Amino acid sequence: MTSKAKTGFRKISDIYNAMTREEKERVYAIAREEVLSNLISACRREKKKGVEEGIEIERVNIANTLINLGMNDEFVSTATDLTPEEIQKIRNQE
Repeated sequence: MTSKAKTGFRKISDIYNAMTREEKERVYAIAREEVLSNLISACRREKKKGVEEGIEIERVNIANTLINLGMNDEFVSTATDLTPEEIQKIRNQE
């Protein structure tokens, strides 16, 4: 191989190696972005789930208070959006 050919091959090899690094970096960046996006989505789902659970707990607490104040099931249901069956379960737990 001539000196000129070796120099040309070396340039091609350098370009290839640089492109490979850039491609690896690009793939890594895409994968990182996808992982972060999935983590953010999971956090949002869990936060929403936690809020919904907290609301449900508060509805039951309010129902307990109303029951202890002597309110009937219809009133408790209207005030808390709990079903009559859910209210009966709360009454049976006391």
